[in-house]
Amino acid sequence: TVLGDDYHADEISDQCEELGISLKHSLKVKDEHSSMYICINDEKGEMQMAVSVMEVNDELTPAFFETKLDVINGASAVIMDLNLSASAVKYLCSHVTAPIFVDPVSTRKALKIKPCLKNVYAIKPNRMEAELILGRKIKTDEEILSAAQRFLDLGVKRVFISLAEKGVCYADRNESGFVRVQKTKVVNTTGCGDAFTAGSVVGFVNNKTIRECAEMGQRASRIC
Repeated sequence: TVLGDDYHADEISDQCEELGISLKHSLKVKDEHSSMYICINDEKGEMQMAVSVMEVNDELTPAFFETKLDVINGASAVIMDLNLSASAVKYLCSHVTAPIFVDPVSTRKALKIKPCLKNVYAIKPNRMEAELILGRKIKTDEEILSAAQRFLDLGVKRVFISLAEKGVCYADRNESGFVRVQKTKVVNTTGCGDAFTAGSVVGFVNNKTIRECAEMGQRASRIC
């Protein structure tokens, strides 16, 4: 990842150190702000408005990743979100040999991954992001399962389409289906998708089935 030269970078570094997360291979850019995201939620915990400052991510260039390729390829799994530039996404998808898990992040950024789907191990779009990437409307359960199959046809090995209050659709070459949301009090939906991705990747590195990975992701998103 990349950090700026500000209070937020120091806070992130301190918290990662406490959690045993190494940032020694990350980039720190002098006189630059770290990435920030601020959102306004309604009384149901749903995001209504958001503002982000992500320009520092442009420092994560193909040239930088080339210097870290041995480290990246030594991982059991690589999680990539599409806040990266299109050139960085293309480079990583072309050169990373470890399984790549992609979170599209937003509809505005989701199309960056479309030319590289054959190199992606797993993808977790929400319904709108999946519609944009595939160029089709997705409404019914049958259409959702068909969309997941289309991702598989394009080369992705595992697909998780998040469906908000309706749960998540999962699919690979062996099985497909839905994990529905357990009834819970929603306080804040921000970070639920990130937590889902983290939970599903933990399942993957522990050799869980795709359904078990989807269930682990759902449990993580409930407590994020």
